[in-house]
Amino acid sequence: GTDKTGLTDYQFINCSRFDQAIPVDILEQLEELPLKYVVLNNLSKYYLILLTTAPLNQDVYQFTKICANRGKIISTGWVSAKQDLTVIPKQLNDLSEAAFMFPNQLILPEKITRMSPEIMIPVTLDDLVSKIIATNDLTTVVMAYGRSLCADYYLKDDLIWKMRHDYATILDKIKEKLQKSIAVDESAFCEKARQADSYPELITLFKEELEKLSRQIAEEFNNIDIIDQLIYYVDRHYEEDLTLKDIADHFGYNSAYLGKKFKRKMDESFLNYLEKVRMEKATDLLKESHLMVYEIADKVGYNNIDYFYKKFKHFYHISPNEYRRQIAQKSK
Repeated sequence: GTDKTGLTDYQFINCSRFDQAIPVDILEQLEELPLKYVVLNNLSKYYLILLTTAPLNQDVYQFTKICANRGKIISTGWVSAKQDLTVIPKQLNDLSEAAFMFPNQLILPEKITRMSPEIMIPVTLDDLVSKIIATNDLTTVVMAYGRSLCADYYLKDDLIWKMRHDYATILDKIKEKLQKSIAVDESAFCEKARQADSYPELITLFKEELEKLSRQIAEEFNNIDIIDQLIYYVDRHYEEDLTLKDIADHFGYNSAYLGKKFKRKMDESFLNYLEKVRMEKATDLLKESHLMVYEIADKVGYNNIDYFYKKFKHFYHISPNEYRRQIAQKSK
């Protein structure tokens, strides 16, 4: 309504919006807390309003724990019940814009204020252009670009606008560097970007588009040979159970011939290269994720945790846990 008077009988209010009916077990858990709740339904949205007469304490903050990992929930968090409550619908609408950045999560105001990374490696479009032309692995540089992007934007329309603008700039820079136009359908990328349902989907789409562009440049400039193709394949399938024979079969080569050709060009065996790639990916996950070590081992292609520990220590002379601790200490 238009009544701007707050609630005189309560100190704090928490309003959350659900896209689907509020799960019964959430309500059952709330009944055990020292607060009152009201459930409303309006325009196919479900609202859970929590009220408390007492000062905020650990009990009422159990709401965050109860609603974690329950899909998309937009919440104001606890605010004064004495304030103008007509602003709450707008607050919920504003917060819902962040659902693109944080798909299927509980979204609170503090989540948005914590979005900017504390430590960020600056990435320029020139960095991206250099990697694209050199046909290098783009994963790390695109993820770093994405983090810097999120420091300034979080609304879907703003993110897509900025990414489309950067994509066009990248194409211009490549044309200037190579003195050659690359035939690219920008409109197709822009249409795919508009259809993205979440930021993770959008940044993956951007990465795939740049990888396609990199391959196109390499093919046009005759830069790809079988070893480059093998390296490209390994960098994208390292988590699978790869053998040189499997890859040789994939590309239609004899495995012994391919192994010798690889050793001659790379000055190391295929197996050593594969393990090096997996170790580098493992260190990235140790730095960037909160995954358990056994989960990281599985994600980089090792289903035997003991073997992973052995290989990691061989490469870095410390255990994965020690490596993670050292990184954490350096970032403090």
